[in-house]
Amino acid sequence: MLFVIVKHERKKFGMTKVIIAVLVWAGLVGTVVAESIPGCGCRTNGFSVVTGQSCISNSCGSVTASFVASSSTPSQFIPVGSDGAVNATKTTFNFRSTGGTATISELKFYVVNGQNTITSISVGGVTAPPVNGVVYLTGLNLPVPSGGGGLNVDAYVSYPPVSPNGLLSGAVAQFELEHITYSSGGVTYTTCATFEQGPCDYIMDVVVAPGMKLVGSKPTITLTPSISTLMPGLVEVAQVTVASDAKGDVTDNKIPFKVSLSAGLTISGDLVVKDQNNQVVITEQIVSTGGTITASFNPNGRLIVGGTSQTFKIYLEFGSVPANAVAIIGLATADLFSWTDTAGGSSVPVTTDNSTYFYGYPLNTVSLLGTGIRFTSITTTTNVQPSAAMGVVLKWFPAPGQPGFILERSSDFSNWINTLEIPPQSEGASVVFGNPYPEKLFWRIKLKSP
Repeated sequence: MLFVIVKHERKKFGMTKVIIAVLVWAGLVGTVVAESIPGCGCRTNGFSVVTGQSCISNSCGSVTASFVASSSTPSQFIPVGSDGAVNATKTTFNFRSTGGTATISELKFYVVNGQNTITSISVGGVTAPPVNGVVYLTGLNLPVPSGGGGLNVDAYVSYPPVSPNGLLSGAVAQFELEHITYSSGGVTYTTCATFEQGPCDYIMDVVVAPGMKLVGSKPTITLTPSISTLMPGLVEVAQVTVASDAKGDVTDNKIPFKVSLSAGLTISGDLVVKDQNNQVVITEQIVSTGGTITASFNPNGRLIVGGTSQTFKIYLEFGSVPANAVAIIGLATADLFSWTDTAGGSSVPVTTDNSTYFYGYPLNTVSLLGTGIRFTSITTTTNVQPSAAMGVVLKWFPAPGQPGFILERSSDFSNWINTLEIPPQSEGASVVFGNPYPEKLFWRIKLKSP
């Protein structure tokens, strides 16, 4: 049995002692090789950034970084108005250390599209502006545990104003993490991107934050259902509300719709848009079978003052309306929606950029039903326990002179039990009930006798 104990000294970039320790235990011989190439630091593979030589494998800690999408602000329009926006977005980075704990003291961020698109970045209470396109944060104290989930760090970004004589509306602001300085085991190391000048202990891929499109103001849009019933003639099918951010005015140019119709249901006239005062502001032709249609506020659009909203009522003129007909209305794709950043001094309509930057563009649809009665939700349908409750929500849309309804239940689809009588009421009314039933149940609705 033989042990050789040798003191091992390490320097960050200078030559270190090469130690070969021989261990003999029952005939087993192993060799341990320490780091000996300057510029390799703790790198376990790759090449020295000082000499270009291959780095010899060495066991020691290192810090890596990644982007955390779930807690970061996604790409979107950022309204900055005439005074900018402070800490308007957040980007989360996850730092992990292998081989030992580490403490991050410095971070460098590179502003991708020119330093004038970002005024500052803040991390851990430390804030710095970009200088020559680089935001250099020093004096940090970010402890990174060894292994596990690491440490999440939030970077808050501030943006400048937009104006016709300064930064133009539509400029994209984006940055990336390119440099980490940290200490581990009493030694300071750096991890940096390949293009950064100067020696680095590690080489990293840059970590890119989502891009933000800077505008003076931005719109939001919501689609809500109508309480109308399908019938021949002009029927209100939905309402659309367009709001402008408090940073300033926007102009609504076009609102796109998609219309789907059940079999036999047809459109015989135009799509009509009325304002809050029931004044017709748009009339557009639409084919009888529905499809995609764009309602245009010609010729100059519809101004939405900053911090306010306008609601528009959408009408379709129906021809043939079979029993139990259904019309489904939604907004068409975001790239067909058109608006102008009036607050930002722009005269160019925004369209295709909506696909990337209109965060929260509504994808919901609303349904308009013909006369009849339908289940709108059933909370339990099979194998109900004795103590459980069967909850049913019903809505009905009676035709003129139509009597009430009877709701019946059955466990064998043969013997039906009268469970609830629904009298005639105004359209859209609903009823909710719940009772414990110990069996698997079937439900049916039938008209009451006149």
